[in-house]
Amino acid sequence: MDDVGVWQRDFLLDLFDLWLCIHGRYNFTHLARYDERDESTFRNNFARPFDFFQLNLLLVKKHLSEDCIIAFDPSYITKSGKCTDGTGYFYSGSAGQVKWGMEGSGLAAVDLQNKVALHLDMVQTVDRHESETLLDYYASTIIARKDRLQSVSTQLVVDAYFSKYPFVNQLVAEGFEVTTRLRKDAKIRYLYHGPRQKRQGAPQKFDGYVDVRNLREDVFTPCAVDEKGKWIAYQALVNVEALKRKVILVVVHDFNNDGEISGHRLYISTDTKLDGGEVLHIYQCRFQQEFLYRDAKQE
Repeated sequence: MDDVGVWQRDFLLDLFDLWLCIHGRYNFTHLARYDERDESTFRNNFARPFDFFQLNLLLVKKHLSEDCIIAFDPSYITKSGKCTDGTGYFYSGSAGQVKWGMEGSGLAAVDLQNKVALHLDMVQTVDRHESETLLDYYASTIIARKDRLQSVSTQLVVDAYFSKYPFVNQLVAEGFEVTTRLRKDAKIRYLYHGPRQKRQGAPQKFDGYVDVRNLREDVFTPCAVDEKGKWIAYQALVNVEALKRKVILVVVHDFNNDGEISGHRLYISTDTKLDGGEVLHIYQCRFQQEFLYRDAKQE
């Protein structure tokens, strides 16, 4: 990192070791108690800017393979006070409800070959305009870091909450390919490939809605299967009505002990060149990011 001076470099290298060694609160007084530097030195150095995103980006490019994706996931942070900037009511996934605290949107690079994630950046949900929806705010945080993120990968994977038109449309327009999961009751349409009918109006685009429990064999093909026979996945190029675009759809049928379909899962990708097995693998690797923030909170 060319913009880091010798004094700042030595301070940070010492600080990284110190962070991993001390117990208790991470404040300037406590840091000075376990280091040769005094409290004012820590305050002055923390007042100087440092590009942690660039540091993490260099670590990703050095230690991960080229087969990477970008994972995005907001994370709830407990905070009981009301004077801290950015506090409010946010959804907590572990509690399953909206709680008072803070929220940070995590960006991580996930290695598809080694199934490991490295953290890139954490953006606190703060200063959101009243007229701006939460999905628009999330999209803007990713787009603001577009150039750096796309130097790692253009594949962005998010959970089912983000499978909505405003979010997906903005990211695709900026050059990202979005992989996510759909609601089980999502309206999905077959694409029409037959001859054009001799009638007035626009040509026919769709050929009926998809019954996810009764798939058409002439459209859907198997793409992945569980070794123990607990599920099987099918893929097809379809249209998702809510997203207003063609996507690769992967339908996973879960079987009970009698071999009957007991449930189903829907995964999509706006990258129509991907195979259904790749879409499934990309979404499953997204959970490596969950481990990053779970372990950090426990630590």
